[in-house]
Amino acid sequence: MNTLHAEKVFNELIKKSKTSSYNQINNCPKLIRRQQITKFLSRYEVFKKQVNIKGSIVENGVDEGFGAMTFAHFPSIIINSSDKKNYSTVNK
Repeated sequence: MNTLHAEKVFNELIKKSKTSSYNQINNCPKLIRRQQITKFLSRYEVFKKQVNIKGSIVENGVDEGFGAMTFAHFPSIIINSSDKKNYSTVNK
């Protein structure tokens, strides 16, 4: 199944679903493709490796913002609260 066909089928399933949009978003792992989860986990591993290194992660070609928003969430997930005051996702 090519990507365009898969997207069309997926969109039809979402439209027919009786589940609210809110619940669909909160249950995204059961709705998204394996490739998307792989991309998310890859970014997670990159972020974990650089936590103790000064600098920034730069992602070129943001497209729809999946990667950028993924990296934006990681500091609050990975870095403990005592370190957050010394950490910024944006170089100032």
